[in-house]
Amino acid sequence: MSVVENPKSPEGCVRTATSRTVTQVLTVNSTTTEIRFGLDEFILVPAVIDRTAASHWLSSMRRVERVSLQFGAPGPTATLKGTHRFGSRSTSVPLSTALGLLDSGVRGEIRVTRKQGS
Repeated sequence: MSVVENPKSPEGCVRTATSRTVTQVLTVNSTTTEIRFGLDEFILVPAVIDRTAASHWLSSMRRVERVSLQFGAPGPTATLKGTHRFGSRSTSVPLSTALGLLDSGVRGEIRVTRKQGS
């Protein structure tokens, strides 16, 4: 992780993680999922793996290239990049759908942004 100056932040510094490859998603309980990435890093998220919605996206697109997850202010975002019948597209998807896509083998990357001292 590197430290980046952020003039808009009252603390002055924001600690950011470079994008890391997601290696595994695991169900912890009925409301929580663990995302493993990098060598031995993980993050717990309050979302479940939605395999049904993921299956819908996989069947409606020609190719799903990757899922990008970003955690930090203003909140978690998940973006799906793939090829549709009319060309390439990138679209936001619910976090639970992104977890389902990762669980089905789609390549994924994650970025976590934290304030210094967090």
